[in-house]
Amino acid sequence: MAFTPFTGVDHHKGSVTFFGALVAHEDAYLFKWVFTHFLAAMGKKEPKYIITDQDPGILKPGPLVFNTARHRYCMWNIMNKVPSKYGVTREDYSEFVKKLNAIIWDEEIEAAEFDAKWEEIGREHTVNNVYWYNEMYAKRKQWVMAHCRDLDMGGVMRTTQRSESENRFSKRFESKSGTLVEFSLRFDSAMDQQRHTQKTLDNGNKHTSPKISTHMAIEVHGEQVYNHKVFEEFQEEVKYSIDTCKSRGFSECDSLEVTILRDENRDINYEVTYCPYTLKETCSCRMLERKGVLCRHVIWIYSSNGVKIIPERCVVNKWCKDAIRSKMFDCNGEEAEDIDIIDGKQIAMSVMWSEIHQTVGMLMGKFKDDVDNFSSLIRQFREKLSPLGSPLNKQQQLEKILGCSASQEITILSPKQSKNKGSGKRMLSLKGKAVALARKPKRMCKNYKRLANHDKRNCPNPFVEHPPLSPSSESSSEEEEEEEVEEEEMTS
Repeated sequence: MAFTPFTGVDHHKGSVTFFGALVAHEDAYLFKWVFTHFLAAMGKKEPKYIITDQDPGILKPGPLVFNTARHRYCMWNIMNKVPSKYGVTREDYSEFVKKLNAIIWDEEIEAAEFDAKWEEIGREHTVNNVYWYNEMYAKRKQWVMAHCRDLDMGGVMRTTQRSESENRFSKRFESKSGTLVEFSLRFDSAMDQQRHTQKTLDNGNKHTSPKISTHMAIEVHGEQVYNHKVFEEFQEEVKYSIDTCKSRGFSECDSLEVTILRDENRDINYEVTYCPYTLKETCSCRMLERKGVLCRHVIWIYSSNGVKIIPERCVVNKWCKDAIRSKMFDCNGEEAEDIDIIDGKQIAMSVMWSEIHQTVGMLMGKFKDDVDNFSSLIRQFREKLSPLGSPLNKQQQLEKILGCSASQEITILSPKQSKNKGSGKRMLSLKGKAVALARKPKRMCKNYKRLANHDKRNCPNPFVEHPPLSPSSESSSEEEEEEEVEEEEMTS
């Protein structure tokens, strides 16, 4: 069966798995079933975005289940297909990929500039007539890139390849040769490790404080508001606002102040609009909308106008130290019990059993009347609990959960083994196949009279006429014929 995990970004900007399903086949019907149960488990709250590859089995059921969630293509999956589509053996492959990455992962590039550079790269490397290249460009609004302006989610999505720590985390429960029980145990262990890591980071935010580098009032306030991970990004923007931002122009329009700032680190001019009465601002870099953190240009404006704290509307609750966690729901859409309450009940049950054992031990040397009195007390309390029903055995508990009784005759046999995508031997990616073919040693084809990736036996064009062999090649071909004759004699 295929495991389909749902991965997001927590308040420490770390990848977390918060939902998963096992499906027999990766088709539209089963993905619709997965999305429906996912929506129920999330309390009917839809995600803002769903980022996947271009699997048609995922594209079809999404609009049928979600009303507001927007689907996007993972850019890393798209770029991973470039070697097979463009050709890893081409001499200009490295230069082509370098130029393509430069415009795709540029946070500051504008739409018009991106279109112009894309056309220029295609013209220089003669790929404008490649179908896949043009198809991906036509679907560019579905990409998730570093400079997407419509995400507006406070930096909760990442589209790069999984990090080394995430790969180690997934290997804790991903095993194609394991059984379902082993998978369940490994998955529970991985989830416990994930929760432990979050609690460790939460505890660090409560009891430790990062160092202040500039002693600016707004940086001090950021240390009090943001958690450690987000504060590192905010602190870096504060440093750059002092070192790299220079004013290049100023104008007023009604009650708005428009300032042109030169970012010497990026060698780009940015336009910042600021209202001193409402303390509202907009910056052309749109970092606040993309990542939920103030950019260096707005921080420079705040510093120039004497603003010492971060406005409340600019603070994303998810990045705060005291981020409020949402309620948890089970797969039926019902609110789950508090984990702390469950732990309290377990502790109370343990204390009760301990007291019972101690009392029984104290009655060992007592009279029979004392034992009868203790048994009478327990019997009276059990009679008070009798309206709740007698305790169920294991089979009765399963029947109650499933809502049906166990059959006396077993008619369901084990299912036939079916192959799914990714099962069995690991399949090479398109890039891996192209690299392996490029590294494969050449062989002499007697039909082509030159080195190629095949020989005479599997020549694609065995009946095509070819020029005669040169003397050197004739001698080498004769030697190869003699070697083949010797091998046939040894085999016979």
